[in-house]
Amino acid sequence: MDTLPDLKVTALPRGWSDRIPLMLHNEKVDYGPVPFKFFHSWLQRDGFDECIKAAYAECSQGNLCLTFHEKLKFIKQKIKAWNHVFKNTELSRKQEVLLRLTYIEDKIDKCVALDIEK
Repeated sequence: MDTLPDLKVTALPRGWSDRIPLMLHNEKVDYGPVPFKFFHSWLQRDGFDECIKAAYAECSQGNLCLTFHEKLKFIKQKIKAWNHVFKNTELSRKQEVLLRLTYIEDKIDKCVALDIEK
């Protein structure tokens, strides 16, 4: 299945035989590029508005004659880059919090934690 992920099996009618014939066919379906997904939660994140404004200002400069479609593609790439940076920032923040929790749990287990840490 790893080497031929598009392989499909169809069981054919038995007919006069006591065996069920199987038909294997490789059907590759290409639906085109993956559509751009926009999440409403991005509107709540810090820096999203600035990202859109900066991307639009950058692609709307006087010396660039871009069509509307090209401008949307440019802004899409900027949003993807912003989202990647935001996710990495959130991941590092999560790791810091988990390390801090582990440290406090160790102190609680050793009975040396302060009341505020508990």
